[in-house]
Amino acid sequence: MVLMNLLQTVNFSNPLNGVGIRDVVLVTDSNYLFSCLTEHVYAWERNGYRNAKGKEVSNANAVRWVEGLVERFEGHGVNVKFWKVDKKDNWEAVDLARRFLDLHNQFRRRHGIRALLNIGTV
Repeated sequence: MVLMNLLQTVNFSNPLNGVGIRDVVLVTDSNYLFSCLTEHVYAWERNGYRNAKGKEVSNANAVRWVEGLVERFEGHGVNVKFWKVDKKDNWEAVDLARRFLDLHNQFRRRHGIRALLNIGTV
């Protein structure tokens, strides 16, 4: 879940629209992630994050967290859009995300900062 790992580092203490950001496009090559965040999330919210069989949705906490993050973006006047791309077209972003996460995790370990949300790896 590259997207969620990267987004957890965003700092909302300074409103994003104060620096001129008006639109954010979240790009993924994951069909699952894309459909979770663009289709299923609305039904899950209505059903208390239960699927059609009445069981808790897999990754419910991560989906809730990303949905809350999107709401915070929008609360700062930033439009959020999702874009699904083919995996072959996303390799550079995945590589960048992995390198960023490596640096981020090294920094956290060096300074004794624990992760706020453990949602997986790239």
